[in-house]
Amino acid sequence: MRSAHCFFSHKIRAASVISGEQSGRSQLVGIDHQSVVLLVYLTGGKRVNSTTKWIISTVVGVVVGSGGGAFAFLQYSSQQSREIGRIEAENSYLRDQIAQLKLEKEKLIVDLKDWDSAYRKIGTEFSNARSRLAALQNDECETIWLEVLSLENTASRADTLESSSERKQEIQNQISETKKTHQVCLSSRK
Repeated sequence: MRSAHCFFSHKIRAASVISGEQSGRSQLVGIDHQSVVLLVYLTGGKRVNSTTKWIISTVVGVVVGSGGGAFAFLQYSSQQSREIGRIEAENSYLRDQIAQLKLEKEKLIVDLKDWDSAYRKIGTEFSNARSRLAALQNDECETIWLEVLSLENTASRADTLESSSERKQEIQNQISETKKTHQVCLSSRK
């Protein structure tokens, strides 16, 4: 480290001599010590005029500025690379989630189809049971109606056979009760 310091001190002194410095301070305005060292290196330690100094200092400024811009660009590029990496990781996670949700969706669709099939089967069985019940009720109601007709035939024969009024009244009561039962049977079918 010490030898590097001595090297730069020697070069700065040499630049002071090249620039015609009397008081030990550089007469190059706007040039830092590293630029002076570079100037000394580029000129081979010879004296240079002010135009050459300006050109060299401008070139050094452009190089340093470009280096700073390149460094800023590299930092920005690095930041963007990290951001792209983060986004790609997030996209990968989301793709995995989508795949998982698709599998769950397929399972739910299968379950829904099974449920729908079972529901339709139960609906068909219920409809068949209702039809059988209606048929039974129709048969039962028809049987009750046939009984009403039979009782009315018995009542008409009782008139012609001159049965007792008690017997006629009993037959009429049976007819009335049987008609009520028939009405209940018909209303239960609805």
